[in-house]
Amino acid sequence: MEKAIIVVLDVAKALKRRDDAATEALAELNAHLADGWRVKHSFAMGGTGHNIVSASLVILARPE
Repeated sequence: MEKAIIVVLDVAKALKRRDDAATEALAELNAHLADGWRVKHSFAMGGTGHNIVSASLVILARPE
């Protein structure tokens, strides 16, 4: 089984509160990893528009 999630880091928050911003950005990914999912691929995403964010598409796989 596979699923895709988007991990988004708010760069403005990261400049002010680096640890808090990273924790928020990685919360969903970390929850999946703790539940047995593994990262199969990750891809940087562009085209963030007017918001200053860093985004990645993460493909997760769950071992059968």
